[in-house]
Amino acid sequence: MNIRFTTTVTAALTGLALTGGLLAGCSGSDGGGTPGAGGSAGGETPAPVVTVTTVGALTGDLDQAGQDQVSEEVGTVVDGWLDGAYLGDFPRTDFTDAFASFTPGAAERAQQQLDLMTNASLTAEATVEAVSRSVSLDILAVKDKAVGVTASVDLVLAAGEEISGTLDLTPTNGGWQVFGFEITRTPTTGSTPTEEAQ
Repeated sequence: MNIRFTTTVTAALTGLALTGGLLAGCSGSDGGGTPGAGGSAGGETPAPVVTVTTVGALTGDLDQAGQDQVSEEVGTVVDGWLDGAYLGDFPRTDFTDAFASFTPGAAERAQQQLDLMTNASLTAEATVEAVSRSVSLDILAVKDKAVGVTASVDLVLAAGEEISGTLDLTPTNGGWQVFGFEITRTPTTGSTPTEEAQ
């Protein structure tokens, strides 16, 4: 059973939902799922896969320099989550750093469903590697300033699993923060999602 969470955001972000729907899916479920990590234990470590970040849609006016800045800043936030949650050496038990750029409410919801939002259930020693990782950004801008972003994330793990979905972000004095998410884990060799936040 899925439980829907909602988050109150600024008036500008609410306007986005009314005009473009770019911030759809600002929610997370609290159910755990079957973990699917993937990597190799030992052996030579290949060069890390770099995230490809692009701008998908722009609502409002934001010049190229502004778009590039948003891409860099939001890309750093997304990478912090992916690296801290799914990639690297396992097992590990503390995933606080993975949600360092989440709002307190979003971080709490993510911590309630670590099987979905991290590889916490991976107990065997392994190094989890990515095959590909990409982020597409839908940006809302007001008066040449980005006021909201939906990041569509796709991460494919080497052992045959895909983590995909959206992160909804808002700018704060401390940088961009994730306030909502809708994430699905799907085996790349099958068709049934292991877990979904709706």
